[in-house]
Amino acid sequence: MKQATVDLFEEVKARVSIVELVQSHGMIIKRNRAVCPFHKEDTPSLTVYQSTSSWHCFGCGAGGSVIDFTAKLYGINPLEAAKKIDNDFRLGLAVGELTEEQRRGYAAMRAERERDKRVYADYEEWESAYFDYLCERLHLMEQLREATKPMRESDLDAPHMVDYALVLHAVPLIEYQLSILTDGELADRVAMYNDKRGEVIF
Repeated sequence: MKQATVDLFEEVKARVSIVELVQSHGMIIKRNRAVCPFHKEDTPSLTVYQSTSSWHCFGCGAGGSVIDFTAKLYGINPLEAAKKIDNDFRLGLAVGELTEEQRRGYAAMRAERERDKRVYADYEEWESAYFDYLCERLHLMEQLREATKPMRESDLDAPHMVDYALVLHAVPLIEYQLSILTDGELADRVAMYNDKRGEVIF
């Protein structure tokens, strides 16, 4: 039985990569990093290492193999974690079956992760579209600023100075929103998503 357990662990680790496992739980990996599910954070600090199929979080210090990740995520022991991965990825390796209660519990957790995954996918689609929209608006605003800027003091009373003033106000706001999408904390990006996702993007 001990040898069978060791073989199960090794087979699971050999057949399921850390990237596959993390992504199967709805987590987004960018530049080998993801938001750690084991502690509260905005900036991704969980790093995946594809060459060794392992992971390490520089925020909370947790790390290990695909089995360690699953065990920690679901609060189960390594053998249960290995069997769960075997069951989720239909590897057909485990000796013995999961109990009905375990199956129901894992199914509920999996459904929740799938919902999260769809939310992440919707966010990524919105982020890409809104980023392009902001870049286009910034370009147009800069063109309008050049076209309406005062050339002499008498121009300050011209009707088009209203447009110029609006442009001067709009450009910093657009640049600020772009900075959130490119370098902002996760909480700030999500807040913008919740605030702006209902707007029509032309």
